[in-house]
Amino acid sequence: MMIWMTEEQAQIIVRHALADSPNEACGIIGGVGSRVYEVIPARNIAGNPQQHYQIDERDLTNALFKLEKAGMSIIAFYHSHPAGDFRPSTTDIEQAYYPDTAYIIVGLRDGTPRMAAWQIKNREVSSVEIHVGLQPPSSAMEMMPISKAQKTAIFASALLAFIFMIILSLSLLPPAPAIP
Repeated sequence: MMIWMTEEQAQIIVRHALADSPNEACGIIGGVGSRVYEVIPARNIAGNPQQHYQIDERDLTNALFKLEKAGMSIIAFYHSHPAGDFRPSTTDIEQAYYPDTAYIIVGLRDGTPRMAAWQIKNREVSSVEIHVGLQPPSSAMEMMPISKAQKTAIFASALLAFIFMIILSLSLLPPAPAIP
């Protein structure tokens, strides 16, 4: 898994983390495959927003509809640790409800923003590479999933080729012998 975003998108996340400090900032990242196309800041409605985050349900619902309408999906969530580092906390690990989605954390310890991404699945944490830049990462072709339209076109082409081969085969058969 990899997350590919532009410098501007990374700065949106960092600026949000800095602006909401000392509270944790949070948001939703939409895209296709691993490519980020939309960074959507959300409201943190946690009871103790300085230590935890909870994305407002309305913000999450609105983001889901917006992304679906644009042909995208949620590829990551982000939040900040205003007084901590960029590693997932025990609470982050326990509340990782989207196992196939990356979690980006911005650590603001010592006032220097540092960002890292993680996949948290069954309480196991693994690092996710973040590629920041306009140029695609070297493994971009691996990251680009086949769209539904492309899958449909491939299936239709294969079906037409199969039908063409059957018709061609039947047209090349010699005529059937006469039955006396």
